[in-house]
Amino acid sequence: MKKILAALAIPLSVNTDWTELKFSNLPANQVTYSEQGISVQVQKSASPLVYKLSTPIELSSIEFEILVDGELNLQSEGTFPDDSYFRLGLVLEGDKKLSGVKKLFAADWVKKLFSLAPAGVGLDRILFLHVAPSNAKLGQSRVHPKSDLMEERIIVLKNKDVKDIKYSEKLMLNRKVHALWLSIDGDDTKSEFKTTIKKINLNGGDL
Repeated sequence: MKKILAALAIPLSVNTDWTELKFSNLPANQVTYSEQGISVQVQKSASPLVYKLSTPIELSSIEFEILVDGELNLQSEGTFPDDSYFRLGLVLEGDKKLSGVKKLFAADWVKKLFSLAPAGVGLDRILFLHVAPSNAKLGQSRVHPKSDLMEERIIVLKNKDVKDIKYSEKLMLNRKVHALWLSIDGDDTKSEFKTTIKKINLNGGDL
């Protein structure tokens, strides 16, 4: 089937298409929407933002711009950060499905994740592109120790004197992306800061 090139600017000024999730054991971030973008105020808190794509796409490149006011409390040098100024998560299609006993005992966030796929379609994982503090290791990646449904890759190191971060990358995932899963958090490091998401653009093929 011929691919149709697609370019999608994710809407950030209104909350119509965004879902704000909350963890039962953690305080939630404060989220506001404006013409400047989505502002996420972190106060030792964590709560994901989810955007389901109306039509899944196979990405060829991605770009985003964020503004960060404040700092994460640093962990040990080279440690994979538990918190992040910004994680851009790509929900990837795959063979995993949630049904039967697994669905009955799954955490709420896992149920939400699998609900992002159309009926009969499975998922693989969330691939998180991670903006980390300057003492982390650029390019480091891991499968999250709490779930094999989450893979993290450090793509940007933020220095203290830098607030505005622009990033673009070509991607060869060979999988459809069904949704975006944004994670901005400071609960583990007891951090307080604000991240404003100014732009997210997706480019790829409509399969």
